[in-house]
Amino acid sequence: MDKFKRRNIATLVGPIHAVAWNPEGSKFVVISGNLPARTIFYNEKGDPEITLGLNRRNTLSWSPTGRYLAVCGFGNLNGDVDIWDIVSKTKCGSCKLSCASYLKWSHQGDHFVCAIVTPKLREDNKYRVYNYKGTLLAKVDVSGSALYNVFWVAGGYLDANADVKAQSGNTAKRLANFNREDGDDFMSGNKVRQDRVQPITTKDIRNLNDEFL
Repeated sequence: MDKFKRRNIATLVGPIHAVAWNPEGSKFVVISGNLPARTIFYNEKGDPEITLGLNRRNTLSWSPTGRYLAVCGFGNLNGDVDIWDIVSKTKCGSCKLSCASYLKWSHQGDHFVCAIVTPKLREDNKYRVYNYKGTLLAKVDVSGSALYNVFWVAGGYLDANADVKAQSGNTAKRLANFNREDGDDFMSGNKVRQDRVQPITTKDIRNLNDEFL
């Protein structure tokens, strides 16, 4: 029972937007703090290890293999999705689906679907399929009806590395967006580089909180 003893985890001052364990249960990720918030990786003991910098994100989704992590800004944010390779600790790519509220990885773990579904939004329902680099592979708009959910069929296969042009199920514009700008660090007032992997400790988090308070 000592293994499961409760302990306090250091997070940034402000709301906790998302928490997600990796499939192996060896680490977890937390998005915390006022927006733009920090995405921080913790080991299984709850010790912070690295941060991905500041960004306007509030949703996390691990691929089934645990290699990729989607860090998303859904709901009242802009629908940006950043894909991180956890092995190399680099960002593979990004995409954007405005007003999106749903992301689901395929069983292969190298491509995913983003969707705008009812009742989150009762009009302009649609879904897009992307590979792990954020490249748009397929797009479908639902006109005159509601889209309640999107599921992957077990046993299906899609080559995420194939040179495939986006296939449309209705007339729609491509919504992938690869533009990124630097943001303000709300704690220090300085310009900070987004999507920068840096080591972080509990002491660093406490110092950031002290600066904010």
